[in-house]
Amino acid sequence: MRHWHKEIEITYVAKGKVDSYFIEGKNYTVNEGEAVFVNPFEIHGIRNIKETSYPDSVLTIIFPTPWIEKYFPDIAKFRINQSKISQESVTKKQYAMFISELDSLFELVKKPVDRINNVMITASLLKLLGMYVKEFAIEQAENSSHLLDEKIYKILDYIHKNSDQRLKISMIADEFYLSEGYLSRYFNSKVGVSIISYLELIRSYQAIQLIRETDRTIEEIALETGFASTKSLNKTLKKYYNQTAKFFR
Repeated sequence: MRHWHKEIEITYVAKGKVDSYFIEGKNYTVNEGEAVFVNPFEIHGIRNIKETSYPDSVLTIIFPTPWIEKYFPDIAKFRINQSKISQESVTKKQYAMFISELDSLFELVKKPVDRINNVMITASLLKLLGMYVKEFAIEQAENSSHLLDEKIYKILDYIHKNSDQRLKISMIADEFYLSEGYLSRYFNSKVGVSIISYLELIRSYQAIQLIRETDRTIEEIALETGFASTKSLNKTLKKYYNQTAKFFR
């Protein structure tokens, strides 16, 4: 599921392989012992996973911005231009230190929660943040084109907040004073899928969560998540998951 958020994210593959990790219009294959960085506000998501069992063999860290700013007040000025971190993309020393720390953290989070373990996890996270700033990130100018392009994030936020409504491209275009043609081309260039496909993916994901976690009827869930009917929900689930709603109950 492609999405975005305001936090720094690191995903590390301890075992196996993540196939097609999408970040800002590019797809990466992340092999065992490799990691990817996601900057704040970057559109990203995992398409599918091979030879691994997510999340048992994949560690994803999302750093809350207020927590980071306690230690790195200027963190918002830094970005990493190199999304995938592998042996070929950095020096051997940088790579060894970074992966070693991720391995250590991966083992720590598997242990029972206690006070000492929490302190060790915090220390490991701070060490990783230090490496992020010192070894990988660069300071961005305030007028950076990436930072100025806030339109797509506002559009995505609007779609997420109104996905349960009968949203049409014309309604979104009117909200942002854009033509339908321009909006469609702009959205596709930024997110990598059409607005209609993105809406279908959001609604499908929300419907699956409700099917799994509540006792509501599938018809109620279909209507609540923006589908016209159970038939429409099943058609969309079949399209993206090759399953009908009953499979997820």
